[in-house]
This record gives sequence, C-alpha cells and structure tokens, in this order.
Amino acid sequence: AMQLWVSDSLVWKPPAGAGGTRVFGYIEGIKRVWHQSSTDQRGTPEYPGSVVTLEKDDRPGARVWGVAAVLSQSDDQGERARIVADLDYREKQYDTR
Repeated sequence: AMQLWVSDSLVWKPPAGAGGTRVFGYIEGIKRVWHQSSTDQRGTPEYPGSVVTLEKDDRPGARVWGVAAVLSQSDDQGERARIVADLDYREKQYDTR
C-alpha cells in the first residue's frame, strides 16, 4: 500500500483517484505557519497568496493534526507514479521530497 500523512488541503482534496483508508491523528514536534507565498494556487505574481506550511517546533505539546491516508492499495507502479506526479505538480512551488 502507498501511504502518506497529509494535512490542510490534502485532507479535503486528496490527489485524483486516491482513495482508501483514512486515519485521523497528529504528528508531534511540528507547527503550521503562514510563512509562504503562492502564485500557482492562490494569488498572482504581483500579489502572491498566503499558504500554510509546516515547520519544526520543539515546544512541549506542539502538534499538527492530519490524516494518515492510504493513497493506493495497488502494487501497480504506473498508478503509484501517477499519484506521485499529481502531488509533485500540485505542490510544485513549495514542496521538496
């Protein structure tokens, strides 16, 4: 199975064709911040829109809630590659793997 921990927009709008089990929970040691701008999903080049990103947070009790999602039960490498390509395109301006 192909699994991914997701937060924010990926919770309510998963990659196209993704489905399967979803378990709600949190990851400790991170926080949500509005420290990034985007012109591909929000805003324009002249007026970039704000987007949430995640940062390390060493404070006790710091956590971000999200979903552990099974994106694919298939062992089909083509399907997995399509899901990863969709995520890479969607998160292109502000995500690295």
